[in-house]
Amino acid sequence: MSDILRLFIALPLPNEVKAVLQTQQDSLKTHLQDYDKDIRWTTSEQWHLTLAFLGATNRERLPSIQSAMERAAKPVGAFGLETTTLGSFPSSRRPSVVWLGVGGDVTSLQTLQFRLSEALSGMTEPDDKPFRPHLTLARLKQFGLGKEVTQACEKTSATKVEWSVNKVVLYQSLLKPSGAEHDVIHQVMLGSRANSEADTSKN
Repeated sequence: MSDILRLFIALPLPNEVKAVLQTQQDSLKTHLQDYDKDIRWTTSEQWHLTLAFLGATNRERLPSIQSAMERAAKPVGAFGLETTTLGSFPSSRRPSVVWLGVGGDVTSLQTLQFRLSEALSGMTEPDDKPFRPHLTLARLKQFGLGKEVTQACEKTSATKVEWSVNKVVLYQSLLKPSGAEHDVIHQVMLGSRANSEADTSKN
């Protein structure tokens, strides 16, 4: 068992949200099928809303991370989010990531993300980019598909789905030949005490 874990903290997505993501992604795949070799599509197992990326972390730091998660999440009550429109980073002219936007109670989402960032100070990888909530559908291997990606997004009908957020999860990312796999290490219910996946499985 390795003492170094690749970790991140995110919000899990319910199946009804993943179903919408799958529909949106399938449409994009159809419109971009001539460029499939230049695109790496994410899988449903990888869909989540990232709040903090810790990167390579020593296993000994897990208790401190779990404690920080509880401090950050306990004062925040459950809140609602919804999917919005398709877009790309860093710009529509030179996209490297295609995503589905997130709306709803973004204020509570930003508060949770900020509290996590503060509680995890010194534990996360440096990131000076502003927090822009999104759900990643694809990553492009080259920047020359701006026009094609924009047209594909415009041709894909946006479907809004709402969901309730009631927990935050610590994941371990396992890099495998088939792609990254994400295992739940710990979870904290919003506005309540910490509740780890491991503890739940023992009952």
